[in-house]
Amino acid sequence: MTNAPADWPPAAALFMKIGVHGSESLDDILARKAREYETSGRILWGYGGTVLHPATQVQPFAAECTKRLGSVYVLMERLPKPRRYHIPNTDTATHYSANGTDWERLPESVQTGPAYALVLDEIIPVNREIDLRDYRVGIGHNKGRNATDYIRWRVDKGCLVYAGPMPDHPPAEQPVSIAYAARLLDPYAVFLRHD
Repeated sequence: MTNAPADWPPAAALFMKIGVHGSESLDDILARKAREYETSGRILWGYGGTVLHPATQVQPFAAECTKRLGSVYVLMERLPKPRRYHIPNTDTATHYSANGTDWERLPESVQTGPAYALVLDEIIPVNREIDLRDYRVGIGHNKGRNATDYIRWRVDKGCLVYAGPMPDHPPAEQPVSIAYAARLLDPYAVFLRHD
């Protein structure tokens, strides 16, 4: 597993909870993304929401951490059951852009739908654990906030940096199980649109 994080817990990571999307199971999504990787050598992992904006969060965070650490990984926690507020499948994106201005057509082998996508290397199973209390938000107006206070309710992802165990709390009774990981590839995140 050459694409797995060399150090555990990773010094910097993009954390994300993953599960079903619309009517497509996570296993089906992962199989589709494996085919996408075989065809194009990278994966566009679509996501939505108000956090992890490509230009103001993911790209600067990943660029700085990649320069300092060599690689940044997306750590994926597999949700045990669907969330009630998952949106139905929408139109598949046809174009992508790293800056929101210059657009390129997506290859036919790439199928993604939300507003943004992470640019990933191969997704691999890791089956490791992290204690989110040992992490802090790494960018944005929540920078420095403890990850357990930030990743809750509808916030299911974030750019995190490892701060180490805090002396004022014991280890987590239930650490977060990381099922999969993937290395972020330049340009790290892109905008999507449907024409």
